[in-house]
Amino acid sequence: IHDIPRLRIARSDLLLACKMMACLHDDGCIVAVSYAVRDKLVRYFKVDPGRIVVVPNGVDLHTITRVSKKASGEGRMGSFKLVYVGRLVRSKNVDHIFLALKHLDEMGYKITLDVIGSGKKLHHLQELSVRLGLDESVNFLGFVDDKLAVYKHMARADLFVSPSTFEGFGITLLESMAAGTPVVAYDLPAYHDFMKNHYNGMLVEPNNITKLVHAIR
Repeated sequence: IHDIPRLRIARSDLLLACKMMACLHDDGCIVAVSYAVRDKLVRYFKVDPGRIVVVPNGVDLHTITRVSKKASGEGRMGSFKLVYVGRLVRSKNVDHIFLALKHLDEMGYKITLDVIGSGKKLHHLQELSVRLGLDESVNFLGFVDDKLAVYKHMARADLFVSPSTFEGFGITLLESMAAGTPVVAYDLPAYHDFMKNHYNGMLVEPNNITKLVHAIR
């Protein structure tokens, strides 16, 4: 279980699916990718915690380190660069990065943003960047199928920003950290498995644009 879908699957259907998986064998279990997902299964679906095993996602540290060192060696050009990698959907709140950039631009900070990903909010975000006067600062790179290319973009950035409010784990944050790029993200329970605020990243109160601006600064 990567997370509990919102409004996509009825609770009764998901609970039935969980029980069926656990009952395949006497020692059958449900695998959750984080303790946050495990807690949701216990709290909302009354799944026996003894039936849940947490197996977190992982990244290919050797490959990411190799690629990122080469990318970093190519040098960073121009202004301070942010990067976002993920789907362009409502729960990811990519528009929050745009609003933060607008505030920072008004403060005199020159920052660019690479947006890697696709989704239903693409056109809305493109229009928003123009409306905010950020169209020359935001680069929409679309969906990048080559993972090595994504790691290069992460490594070349000065900061990875993720304002998502719904995650079961947060693999892109882990990939960015592996690439040596600091992370600013909304504070979600799923991130606590591998992040500690102000130790290996900055976790911000969700939906608080002011604090997001402060963290990026």
